[in-house]
Amino acid sequence: YTAAFHETGRGLLIGVGLTSATQGLVATLIYLSLGVPRWWVLGPITGVALMIPVVGSAFVWAPIMVGLFLTGHAIKGAILIVLGLGVISSVDNVLGPMYAHMGALKMPMFVLFVAIFGGLAAFGTWGALLGPLIIRLWMESLVLQRESVVDSDAVTIQ
Repeated sequence: YTAAFHETGRGLLIGVGLTSATQGLVATLIYLSLGVPRWWVLGPITGVALMIPVVGSAFVWAPIMVGLFLTGHAIKGAILIVLGLGVISSVDNVLGPMYAHMGALKMPMFVLFVAIFGGLAAFGTWGALLGPLIIRLWMESLVLQRESVVDSDAVTIQ
């Protein structure tokens, strides 16, 4: 179980780290293209905000969008709403499981998606980590059970 626990932790840590970096990069490029002041600081902060429960990256880009509207840049504000919801906030939903899988997490992609979203539904924010961990440990226990059945059959045959 220890190896499965470390594997799951490493896969999810790599997944969260790469997702945060990608989201920060995407946000930085969007802020730069919209002419947002201090885009080089706000972009990486948006990536780190990925870890804030419920609101995530919207914790950063939504106030920037409001600021654009209040300063008379309604078109830029509207563009940021669309890109914030459609691109920035979607990075973690789409790329997070793929990055976790690339982090040597031995779990099929579909099962990882179900484990993350099922964990979120069952345990809240911590479920994004607990769901895949529980499923991975359950998969490991099935392997150990199968090995013990095979070993006991080998002893019985001899």
